[in-house]
Amino acid sequence: MSKTSPSQQHQMETSFFRLMSGNLVSLFFSWIGLNTFLMLKTIPPIYIWTILALVLFLIALLVAQKMKRAYQYHLLVLSLASVNSFLLFDGSIRLLLGSESRFLSWDSFIVLLLGSLVTLLGFWGQVQVSRAKLRASVNLNVQSQRLDLKKGFWNLDAPLRLESPDVEKRNSKIWKRVSILSPLVTALGFVFARSTTGNIQTILFAVCLYILGCAFVWSYAKHLSIVLQLKEWEVTNKIIIKI
Repeated sequence: MSKTSPSQQHQMETSFFRLMSGNLVSLFFSWIGLNTFLMLKTIPPIYIWTILALVLFLIALLVAQKMKRAYQYHLLVLSLASVNSFLLFDGSIRLLLGSESRFLSWDSFIVLLLGSLVTLLGFWGQVQVSRAKLRASVNLNVQSQRLDLKKGFWNLDAPLRLESPDVEKRNSKIWKRVSILSPLVTALGFVFARSTTGNIQTILFAVCLYILGCAFVWSYAKHLSIVLQLKEWEVTNKIIIKI
C-alpha cells in the first residue's frame, strides 16, 4: 500500500488534532456542569466518551500515513466529531435526569425520544442539503482541483466548493462570527443559571450543552454527505477516488 503524500497527510492530521481538542473542551464543559449542579466529584460515564475519542484519534493518526480511499478519511472525521457531540449530549441528559440511577418516567422518556428524533432529523436534513450542493457543484470542485473524476483523486489541499466562491465567502463570514460566539452559549448558561433557583439552573445548563452538541454534529454532517457522494461518484464513473 503506497503512503499518502506529506501535504495530504498534514491536512488530515491537522483536522484530527483539532477534533481531539474539541473533545477535550466538551469533556471540560460536561464535567463542570455535572460537578456544579449534581455535586459529583468523578463522572466515569463521560470519560468513556473521551477514551473512545482518544482511541479513534490514535487510530486516525496511524492510518493517515497509508490511507488510500478518500471516503475513509471523512468517516474518521465524522466519527471523532460524533464522539464530541455525544459527550455533550451525555452531560445534558444526565443533568436532566439527575444524579440518581432510576428508571425513566414516561414523561422523561417521551422528552428524550422527541429530542433524539429532532436531533437525528436535523442531522439527516443537513446531510441531504450538503449532498445536493455537492452534486450541483461538481464542476466547481473539478475546476478547483479538489476532485478529479478521470484519475480518481480527492485533493485535500484544494478548496471544497459547495457554493459559488462569492456565496461561500459571504457564508464563511457569517459562520466565522457564529463560531466565535458559540463558546459564549455555555458561559451565558452559567449567567442565567446563577440568576435563577432550583432545578431551572440545571435545565438551563443542560439545554446549553444540548444546543452546542447539535450545532457541532450538524456542522460536521457534510462529511457524511461527502462519504455518500464519493461512493456514488465511484460507482457512476467506475473509479476509485483516492486521497
